[in-house]
Amino acid sequence: MLKLLKYEFRKHAVMLLTGIVILLALEGVFLFAPKVEVKATILFVELIASFAVMATALIGGAVAYSRELNGKTGYMAFMTPKSPYTIFAAKLIYVLIVAILGSGLCALLLSADIAVLFAADGEAASFLEAVKMLFTFLEMDLTEILSLMTSIGLIAYLTILVHAVLFWDAVTLSRTLFGQRGFRWILTILFYIVMSVVLSKLMNAVVRFDPEVLDGALLAACGIDVAVICGSIFLCGWLLKHKIDL
Repeated sequence: MLKLLKYEFRKHAVMLLTGIVILLALEGVFLFAPKVEVKATILFVELIASFAVMATALIGGAVAYSRELNGKTGYMAFMTPKSPYTIFAAKLIYVLIVAILGSGLCALLLSADIAVLFAADGEAASFLEAVKMLFTFLEMDLTEILSLMTSIGLIAYLTILVHAVLFWDAVTLSRTLFGQRGFRWILTILFYIVMSVVLSKLMNAVVRFDPEVLDGALLAACGIDVAVICGSIFLCGWLLKHKIDL
């Protein structure tokens, strides 16, 4: 598994290093920009990047996986002595690692830059104090609000990741049933929609997002998401091993 992950990172090393360099360049512009307007623009870019990086990694990973199932690279990858379960898991875990760490790095830089801006700029600090006074007036605890926003953000991240995994499932199923026919992408999208609807109904039936028991609901949602990811690895690995002719 570790060797396969190492291979995936080496294969995409140029793309990963390019992304890191761009983020460092943005951070440098933020730190040395003399105007608050420029700093605010960088903050907005980092906010967009935290979602764009994840979406790009997940979508790009699914497209690359689909191409490998239809090309010589897939034959070379899946004909190695490693188990198809291990190969698929390595490819999926690589994409998830890049998506989570890339998005997390952008979010971390965004949080740090906001703190720097509030500490250095008087107007920004005054705005923060006004927000705190508003929460006090409304009898709302800032810590509880931040905790709730963090929980909602975590659920959103897990939802995005699981839907990406479902798309990988749809790619594998369509390749299994219809080979390399031209209309396979249409069926891939249909399979993805059906699986997404089923998962949504399952979530609604099992998980109740009551503010009073939010921790329990979050734990249940995480459990279902992890089960879906593990089930996807076994399903796609079995199809790759027994049903797909590369």
